[in-house]
Amino acid sequence: MRKRRIITSLCLTVLLVSMIAGYISLPDRVILYKDRSWKRDDITNLSINNEYIETLHDAIVPRKAGDYEASLSLFGIPYKNVTVRVLEDEKVIVGGSSIGIRLYADSLIVIAVGRVNSKGKSPAEEAGIKEGDVIVSLNGEKVGSPEEFSKRIEEINGEVTLGIQTGDGVKNVTLTPEVSEYDNVKRIGLWVRDSTAGVGTLTYMNPKDMSYGALGHGVSDSDTGVKFTVKEGSVEECAIGEIKKGEKGVPGEMKGVFLSNAKVLGNITKNEKEGIFGNLTHMPQGEMVETGHKSEIKKGVAHIRTSLDGKTVEEYEIEILKVSKNTKNPSKGLVIQVTDERLIEKTGGIVQGMSGSPILQDGKLIGAVTHVLVNDPTRGYGIFIENMLEASEGN
Repeated sequence: MRKRRIITSLCLTVLLVSMIAGYISLPDRVILYKDRSWKRDDITNLSINNEYIETLHDAIVPRKAGDYEASLSLFGIPYKNVTVRVLEDEKVIVGGSSIGIRLYADSLIVIAVGRVNSKGKSPAEEAGIKEGDVIVSLNGEKVGSPEEFSKRIEEINGEVTLGIQTGDGVKNVTLTPEVSEYDNVKRIGLWVRDSTAGVGTLTYMNPKDMSYGALGHGVSDSDTGVKFTVKEGSVEECAIGEIKKGEKGVPGEMKGVFLSNAKVLGNITKNEKEGIFGNLTHMPQGEMVETGHKSEIKKGVAHIRTSLDGKTVEEYEIEILKVSKNTKNPSKGLVIQVTDERLIEKTGGIVQGMSGSPILQDGKLIGAVTHVLVNDPTRGYGIFIENMLEASEGN
């Protein structure tokens, strides 16, 4: 009897530990593709009880695209609810070409706070405004461009109220401009920015609606790291003028050139942590492939496609070193290493400007290059393609 109690106690302990470990390790969201069968071990080891998600003996098959609340159970005991995002299973055109990116925000990012006179007066600093703050309104109206913002400050008599975007909404800050002794113009002591331009790589395009995804990470201000909101933007043809090879401790770079007669390829409607998204105006050349789910990715040989001259897309061999299926940072789901000597010879490995370069394994698009490891330019990170496809929805 005592032995039976011990065995029962051990079984209950194992069950409890399994449930706690599962609860901690499983994500709050699972992304799947419609009508594509996934082995349960690849996602959870558990059963998902939902009328639109068919649970077979060893697989899960989503039958309808959309968002669903699902119940996970262990040994028939429900113990965690998750959101299941089911995406349409569609083929896409693989990218790899370099693109010029122009992005204009619908807000102003504060890049510096300074004095307006020799007395050390700074209305903005006294009001608590700091570098990295995002200004969304001036006296209740949209801020406009930096030039328009400065002109309106000059013309206002008395106090001004700035709307500062915070995590909880918009906070209003009131301050009084001071006449600068340097140019006799009313100022508040702010330097602001509303636009950026750079070079990246197109990841994919969906021929069904001409939507695209690129970069694999968001576009942020170079000085403050604040992600730009989108008022308008464009992707354009560009040329690569020079390649600075990456070295240990010094990231490399593809230096893009915006041509005066460059063709605008499309717009930018979303700037998310998973990349930039929009619609192209014409169908690019490229191969139609299936997208691969992270559960299909394995460590070992894969390939990236990228352009080193802005024109010709070539394929290079890499190795996938690590697959982090439950990472909280979508842009670092994959750890990769460039093994192709041709690419290492030309660039040293992964360089700035290659962000968005598509990653393929077993003929499927599985992700995109996002970052380089500064201490080893042959290594870097990648994002799962399903994270980009999810972020593009509603584009």
